[in-house]
Amino acid sequence: MSDLSRRAHSFWAACVALALVAWPLSGCIGSSRGSPGSYDEVRLLMDTVVEINACAPEGMGRDELRKAVEDAFEAMARVDRLMNARAEGSDIWRVNRAAGSGSWISVDEWTFRVIKRALFFARLSSGAFDPTILPLMELWGFGTKPHVPRQEEIGKAKRLVDWTAVDLDESNFSVRLNRPGMGLDLGAIAKGFAVDRAFEALKRSGVTRAIVNAGGNVYALGKRPDGGKWKVGVRDPDEPGTYVTVMRLEEQTAVTSGDYERYFEDGGKRYHHIIDPASGYPADSDIRSVTVILPRTREAQSDIGLVPNASMDADALSTMLFILGKEKALKFADENGIGLIIVDARRGISASKWAPEIFPSEHVSTGDGKQR
Repeated sequence: MSDLSRRAHSFWAACVALALVAWPLSGCIGSSRGSPGSYDEVRLLMDTVVEINACAPEGMGRDELRKAVEDAFEAMARVDRLMNARAEGSDIWRVNRAAGSGSWISVDEWTFRVIKRALFFARLSSGAFDPTILPLMELWGFGTKPHVPRQEEIGKAKRLVDWTAVDLDESNFSVRLNRPGMGLDLGAIAKGFAVDRAFEALKRSGVTRAIVNAGGNVYALGKRPDGGKWKVGVRDPDEPGTYVTVMRLEEQTAVTSGDYERYFEDGGKRYHHIIDPASGYPADSDIRSVTVILPRTREAQSDIGLVPNASMDADALSTMLFILGKEKALKFADENGIGLIIVDARRGISASKWAPEIFPSEHVSTGDGKQR
């Protein structure tokens, strides 16, 4: 197979595999798919596969449960319509188009909230997480035709990546980018915000037991009907459909970022999509995957303020901690009350002291990777 063929095959295969980054291994126990007690639906949203499995509380009919799931999907679709940088007319598309013009662009309150939180994580990480990464992402061709850019092209694009050049007007929910050619890309945080909004919609509809999986962003609502916690597997970086470990979640979100999610090969070298703003290249990390689990335990202390948008924060943190590397990531998680599971380059597993209890993957029959 040629390098070009490998690039195309690897990239699109990785996109399909997104849904298996961290997968719920247990659904509504005692309710088969299609039974009155559960409703399960899968859709393609935000460039990934999204599955919602909801369990009906006592007194809720199947039609009402279906409507609750549909409302959750619609909330996620709204996020996509507002924040997709490549969708003409979206909030982010309009902000990017006006970059350097001096014009303030009015955006939806949801969009403003996500941009503001993205800038918070940029400040927290001294720019390791940077929502103005779009020029570099487009240069590398992730989402279109991936390729290795020339060094001079990377240097030019790097000069356009600067979170400090984003202005916010909170009184009018308006945004301004100060340099021509700049661009926001909320891909490392908006999906988590969408999962939070789905979670919120389900609770508002009266659903008390459900699990949402958006390509590795998993949110567990309540407990399973049998009283147990939801089982979620962390994917083996080299073996799709298998898991290196399993954790049990309740009212928590788990978000995984890995170097196997989107990648391509060129000249025998592998390039993944998690770009380090400092170098302009894929992060040279000693990590294969990072899984962040929130909310923190009651015993943990943190001044970051990680709720009520736990999946959004976990989404941003998973990218940020991947770029920082194993040692710094674990130190940060321990100091800030963050649940963290790292799979390193040798497929070893490390966890922060606030991580949930994890179990060997052989304790769960993963089968075809679907819910159990």
